[in-house]
Amino acid sequence: MPGRTEPSAKVYSATWLADGYLSPDDFLHPYYVGTIRKSILKVLQTEAPVSEGVLIRRVVQSYGIARSGSRIQGHMTALLSSMRLRTTTHTLTKEWGADGRCTLSTPEGAIRDSKRIEQALREILRYGEGVYTDMLLSPQSNTGPALQRLMDTKAGGAKQEIADAVTAAFAESGGISVDAIEQAIEEQIAHIAGGHWNLERQQPERKTGAGRWARDLGEILEAYYTLEDKRKVLQRISELEDATDSAAKTYKEREAALKDAQDAYSAFDKYASLLVVQSVKKREIERLRDDLRKYADVLDKWPAYGEELRTARKLQAEQADRALLDAYEKAERLAERVKTLTDQVSGMPCPEQTEITAAEAA
Repeated sequence: MPGRTEPSAKVYSATWLADGYLSPDDFLHPYYVGTIRKSILKVLQTEAPVSEGVLIRRVVQSYGIARSGSRIQGHMTALLSSMRLRTTTHTLTKEWGADGRCTLSTPEGAIRDSKRIEQALREILRYGEGVYTDMLLSPQSNTGPALQRLMDTKAGGAKQEIADAVTAAFAESGGISVDAIEQAIEEQIAHIAGGHWNLERQQPERKTGAGRWARDLGEILEAYYTLEDKRKVLQRISELEDATDSAAKTYKEREAALKDAQDAYSAFDKYASLLVVQSVKKREIERLRDDLRKYADVLDKWPAYGEELRTARKLQAEQADRALLDAYEKAERLAERVKTLTDQVSGMPCPEQTEITAAEAA
């Protein structure tokens, strides 16, 4: 299967747009015309040259709209016309047969050589050589399997554009029945959209009773339900984060209140300590005042105390003198008595020592 890329071939790169979600009604509102124009220019800057269908599909899907109805298609066509973009028209004509001959009509003229057509398509479409070589330049016998492979592939802007072109070419040339193409397309749409997705309203069909659809969901509705579940999870996370923030705020407020209470308690405790000290000082002051009163009384009575002291000292001196005089008189009397006794004894005979010894031995 041809799939070789020449050195001069450009690699196709789809534009990444993250413009946010718009409902179909918001998309058609004049307020968003400027925003949509910027998205168009961004796609052209990355992918030009690009077909109008791919350009419209890329921009519309970037706002969360899976399929564009007639109103959105008309709105985009009018918007593109108002921007006066430079456009070109290329027509590929295929003659069904064993060799699968093609003619490419361009503004510069017709190209019939298959290699030059491949080169031109590679430069114009930039979709990847294998896709359009399989479909557009292959023999008629290979178109059925190639179309089936194309329809089984996940949807993409470039391949969808080629699928639209191939469908139109087959319908006009009779190479394959229109019913088969429509059936393949409807099956693919049914697989993607399911049986309960409203393409115009971009939401599930109303269901009798509560709950979700359980069967024939399709990829879109499954993704929608998954998105709802994720949003609920995110909502729960957001609620928990809000609760956490509220708890943290409450904790900070309580912590601040506790600090204020501690500061107030410290100030009160300091004041209470000062009151205790003040009470002690008051008692000490009262004691000192009592002492002062006593000392004042003493000072007031000091002259009388001095006189009494002098009198007491005088009496004490007189008492001492009287005692000395009495002792002196008593000593004189004792001396007189001793003298008398001495005179009386002096005339009496005195025993000798031998007599005293003999008297002691007897």
